[in-house]
Amino acid sequence: TAADTPSSTAEPDLIPILPTDPILGDKRAPATLVIFDDFGCPACRSEMTMLHTLLTSYPRRFKIIWKGLSTTRIPYSSEEAHAYAVCAHEQNRFADIEQKIFSGGELALTSEMLLKIMSEANLDTKQLAACLKGPNPSNYLKTNESLAQALGIQAVPTIFLNNKQIEPPQTIEGWKTAL
Repeated sequence: TAADTPSSTAEPDLIPILPTDPILGDKRAPATLVIFDDFGCPACRSEMTMLHTLLTSYPRRFKIIWKGLSTTRIPYSSEEAHAYAVCAHEQNRFADIEQKIFSGGELALTSEMLLKIMSEANLDTKQLAACLKGPNPSNYLKTNESLAQALGIQAVPTIFLNNKQIEPPQTIEGWKTAL
């Protein structure tokens, strides 16, 4: 049958969703957005701001699978922010810190700002310190980098809607139509 025939397009059959991937929204929502994103990226912040607005209005319409890619190096590397995000996710607090990092003004990803955000999120500091010293943050980033290379991702944000790469809508109305 046609459903059994492999697709000849370059689109992936299935982007792997891993236990280390934070999920925002209702896990049972019918539409799935997989977003390769970077905390140091202004366009990523803009997209996530719109998507959070939509999640608030339509909480059961879609879910976001967030795959962090640390691409920003100047003026601050985003790698530390991603490490903190991985560790916050281990404490089921990713959503709290993700919004705080993206709403942090000019995305000054300094250690001081990140520590303040972690403190405000009431993370277990001993568990956070152990996680930051362990291999999980680095492994998470390496896994996402490898997947991004395999998918030919060259910029962030890169968004897949139900396993098809899309051009991100520039407005909330555009997102409503896409979803």
